Amino acid sequence: MRLELRPSRGLAAALAAAHVLAGACLVLVVPGAAGVALAALAVGLGAATARERGLLRGRHAVRSIELQADGRASVDFAGGGCVPAAAGRALAGRYWVILELQQRSRRHLLVTGDMLDAAPFRQLRLWARWGRLPAAAAAPDDG
Repeated sequence: MRLELRPSRGLAAALAAAHVLAGACLVLVVPGAAGVALAALAVGLGAATARERGLLRGRHAVRSIELQADGRASVDFAGGGCVPAAAGRALAGRYWVILELQQRSRRHLLVTGDMLDAAPFRQLRLWARWGRLPAAAAAPDDG
């Protein structure tokens, strides 16, 4: 089952807001020009993170998640790469799923409910909790 992700404006806004608040804290804690420079770097990092992780733009942005019937999963990137997701290390809530990618950097992928339609998001949540797809979703379509 291939799940094509779409951009999440809500996630992008939350990421940007968190980095703006971090920048404001840096201005309060670090005096002078150094604090302003650190704040600018934090806001810039927030913009880049929101663009790549929330709006799914850039070479390293995730495009789709492939769920296999045998419980394996892989994540496809815009730049053409593909990385398996770590089985048994996914977390799922009502509105989000976190996948751990099998890379040296131990990167995680946050998928929010607005990045998929309701039925595919439910399938992803079930996979994250059980480590496999339900039998009805894993069975091939007969016609």
